[in-house]
Amino acid sequence: MMRKKTESNVIPGMVSWQQRGLRARRAVKGCLLGVVCVFVLIATHEASLAQKSPTIEVEEQRIRLCVQSVEKIVLVNPVRGSERLCALAETWRCVRDNEAFGRVAETMRDCAAAELAVWQKLLKESYDAAMLKLAKIDLDTKGKGPGPDPEPALPGFIRAHQAWKSLAESDCEFARELQTYGTASAYTYQLCMVEQTAKRTIYYYNPIFVFQ
Repeated sequence: MMRKKTESNVIPGMVSWQQRGLRARRAVKGCLLGVVCVFVLIATHEASLAQKSPTIEVEEQRIRLCVQSVEKIVLVNPVRGSERLCALAETWRCVRDNEAFGRVAETMRDCAAAELAVWQKLLKESYDAAMLKLAKIDLDTKGKGPGPDPEPALPGFIRAHQAWKSLAESDCEFARELQTYGTASAYTYQLCMVEQTAKRTIYYYNPIFVFQ
């Protein structure tokens, strides 16, 4: 005859120490799996953000086209404030494109810095072009009149540019200092310099300024 299985000595409603150990091991395993899943999700999220962060850029061609449009406007109606049509437009577009990144102040700063780099490039181009035109004017007027030669324009232009550069940087640094206790301090200097540089660039590009 087959022997019957020995009856368990466990009292109904109670859990044996073996069962408790098994449940504990399952709980630990589940906890470890949960921790691993959390780390995986964090790593995936960080990787996703890392892929988005390099998209902070501005389009130089759009700024150049805007400057050309303003030049035409100035020829017809030379009013102050025309540079506002172009300044910071690319910064706002860059910020909108990177809203998902979440770091608003840092994104604003980086986008404005990227646009500022473009305006600094355009400023140098317009400055060099104005230098050549003013040098030609000085040469063409030297010794051509019956009286003494007029004061050359080029040295004064160079002095004025250096004075503007110093004043613009000081003004923008002061604007940043006023925001010391706010998040705007991260990007105030860059925004200010974009506006100042755009204004000066378009001033140098202005055909009226270069006596054409």
